[in-house]
Amino acid sequence: MKKIYAKTIIVLSLLLCTSVLTAKGVSEASGKKVEDRGPSISYTSTAEVPFFEDEPKLNAIVLETLRNIQSGFDGIYTATTAEDMVGSPAARAFGLIINYDKVEKSDKYIGFIITADKYTGGAHGNTELVSINYDVKTKKIMSLQEALKPSSADWLNKLSEEAGKLLLKKVKSGTLISDEEWIKKGTAPAAENFKVFKIERDNVKIIFPQYQVAPYSSGMPEITIPLSFFK
Repeated sequence: MKKIYAKTIIVLSLLLCTSVLTAKGVSEASGKKVEDRGPSISYTSTAEVPFFEDEPKLNAIVLETLRNIQSGFDGIYTATTAEDMVGSPAARAFGLIINYDKVEKSDKYIGFIITADKYTGGAHGNTELVSINYDVKTKKIMSLQEALKPSSADWLNKLSEEAGKLLLKKVKSGTLISDEEWIKKGTAPAAENFKVFKIERDNVKIIFPQYQVAPYSSGMPEITIPLSFFK
């Protein structure tokens, strides 16, 4: 069977650009400005994504997604000034690592989720998720509604209710730390709340980003719903 995709490792801009910014301080003894050779900023950025031999449009979409993620992270990095570093106890290591999960593919769609782990020197990093659900026929990214093809106009309300039930079940079983109010807000019937999804054969997997339905310590909760639920 012909393999339709391969891993592509991309080293993005500013790789290993170290000690670009250093803090400037004031000498207490003389009152004159002096160069502080202390805290500095380093930046590393890498990405590993799939490449599809027979789907150039999908490859272009993936590349554009990487560029958007990179651009946003670059903005945070370049906005950090020497003044921001004054009083910093240690160097700030900025890091961006982009990867992806298992590729699901059929004659109708190709789906996977891009994960961007971002670290800017705080107590912990943050993760951005981007769904890639590609319609092989139209050569476009599918929305959740296009992927589910629900039979009811009220599908989003039904999804909201079911998602809330499944997450509360996790709370009751002790596998998720959260509360009813947090979950209710994060699963309200809005498409934005369910934008991270992937079709896995006869099911749809929905992932909730950090803080959406639970605290950071709970990670990114997932639920799986049969496609038949929407018929």
